[in-house]
Amino acid sequence: MPMPSYSIDDLLASASFVAWVEGHASNEETAFWEAWVARDPEHARRAREARALIQGLAFEAAPLPDVEAEWRRLRPRLAASQTPRPDRAPRALQRRRGTLSVAAMALAVAVLVGIGLAWWSASQESSPTFRTLTTGVAETATVTLPDSSTVVLNAQSTLRYPARWSPDAPRRVTLEGEAFFDVRHRTDASPFRVATTDGTVEVLGTQFTVRRRGQRTLVCLNEGRVAVRATSPSGAATASTTLRPGELAEFHQADTRIATRTVNPAVYSSWTTDVLVFDDTPVAEIAERITATYGVPVVVQDSTVLGKTLSGSIENHDLDVLLRALQQTLDRPVRHTDDAVRIGYR
Repeated sequence: MPMPSYSIDDLLASASFVAWVEGHASNEETAFWEAWVARDPEHARRAREARALIQGLAFEAAPLPDVEAEWRRLRPRLAASQTPRPDRAPRALQRRRGTLSVAAMALAVAVLVGIGLAWWSASQESSPTFRTLTTGVAETATVTLPDSSTVVLNAQSTLRYPARWSPDAPRRVTLEGEAFFDVRHRTDASPFRVATTDGTVEVLGTQFTVRRRGQRTLVCLNEGRVAVRATSPSGAATASTTLRPGELAEFHQADTRIATRTVNPAVYSSWTTDVLVFDDTPVAEIAERITATYGVPVVVQDSTVLGKTLSGSIENHDLDVLLRALQQTLDRPVRHTDDAVRIGYR
């Protein structure tokens, strides 16, 4: 059976391939990528180059200095400096030779050290490095990427991105958790890609939220347009769609369709501000946000409560403020114990 002919860009955008390179892929993913690499020498070459980029190595490394060539260039100078002058006495010549030999050796060492430093500097410049930003419980962080795009990372999330981006290459980051992106449009129209375990989001310049929690990825678009692609564990595209402002997409790895609906995007990005916005938001979704942000499960005595919806805004200072507002709105006791948030328990 023919296998997909992934480009290096495809491999870098594939969360499955990245997981295989980093050693935490599933058995199915591992088997697929091993077979894909073994199938074709060109596949193996692309995999090596993509692996080098992911691991922060330069696949176009700076060339090693040609030490032998430099020695050949230096030898005439050394020989000239050691040629005896006819008007010198043997003892003077011997002392002079010793002095010149030390000076010549110092010159040679200096030249070779300079070669080594130049090569090291060039290799450092050509080696892309990756940075990882991770947030803890109830913690957010803002980072400005090399292209001046900004990302606000929500609690218990991880963002991985290159420290430097080539001006002629697509911009790529990987996300686990939740983040709000404000992507700068570049004059060369190069795409910006966010990869999760379930697929990729591709944009040119826009504002949107990506959430990868549990077993699903959610994408909500504030402005601009984004292309969303679901992928199988092997990295093959299984479904795709384009979102317009105010649309939300949800999908899981290997989904054959992407579920979309119209929403109020402020509900999904308000966590970046001091106020949480709800617009007919189910309590079940609010409970998921509490768990994701504060690291505590929500236990509900009456499961019908989860289907109730809330509208309005709540100060986003701390968990206790949110829970007091929930208790008042639901007219049910809401208690925060050491191990959980309990709704409806006396």
